[in-house]
Amino acid sequence: MPAGAPVWKTNLEKEPLDNLFGFLNALIWCPDTIERPFLPYRTKNSTLIFPTGAFQGISFSEELNSRQEAKKAGNEPMSYLYKLVLNAAYGRLGIHPESEVLEICTEARYKEFIMNDLGLKDAYKISDTCYLVKFVKNRNDCPDERWEPPRYSAVHLSASITAYARIVMHPHVARNDCFYSDTDSLIIREPLPKDLVSPTELGLFKFEYKIKKGIFLALAPKSYALHLENETLILRHKGPAKAHVTFRWFERQLQDLNLTKEVTIHNPFRIIWTGHPKSGNKG
Repeated sequence: MPAGAPVWKTNLEKEPLDNLFGFLNALIWCPDTIERPFLPYRTKNSTLIFPTGAFQGISFSEELNSRQEAKKAGNEPMSYLYKLVLNAAYGRLGIHPESEVLEICTEARYKEFIMNDLGLKDAYKISDTCYLVKFVKNRNDCPDERWEPPRYSAVHLSASITAYARIVMHPHVARNDCFYSDTDSLIIREPLPKDLVSPTELGLFKFEYKIKKGIFLALAPKSYALHLENETLILRHKGPAKAHVTFRWFERQLQDLNLTKEVTIHNPFRIIWTGHPKSGNKG
């Protein structure tokens, strides 16, 4: 793993890649003949793609065991806790420094947000002396004196983990019978070799389901429907409408990708401050 004090280097065009370890801002060319490209690229609208042709991006040069022991010992509660620790730590280390913050403040503080471009996004007057403000912290254009990165952040470690995962996953993702893949999962027609599958060993695949029929919507991230051999249906769809999708909806969507449907979403946990009896705003 990349650890220790980072060293910034430039003019690496003549440096053999084998001599480098870290993150490289590189001009990459991927031949059009590769059916399952390996290196990811994030577009301007934040969509992650795996392109062919020429593109520029930052890549890792290389593109845990407590849980393993707990699972082998049959200690499922501890195994679950270790899983949470592993997943939470990985995500926490890679947290984005930019975030939205809610703050209850005085009128003077509210005016400070307006006058000094402190990333104000919205504000509500909740009493004669108090305002609720929503602002963006650690914007890309934030001056150094206002920069407050997360205390526990090590993006290079999270980026390394995902790069190593892609290295492990790519031979399987590149199979002709791979219908769908995610960070650590595959849906394939033929089974994996037995030495790559284990219900307990960390780093190997775990067999989950036998599937009769699957529908995968490429235009929506993590959107699919599975009809299992035991007649169970598994539906996955991101966004506020996820509770409204059905297997039949996936079938109709597959037939017509432009099909849309309006649904009413009820969110009982959202507070609409504008027009609230105590807000002072009657709009």
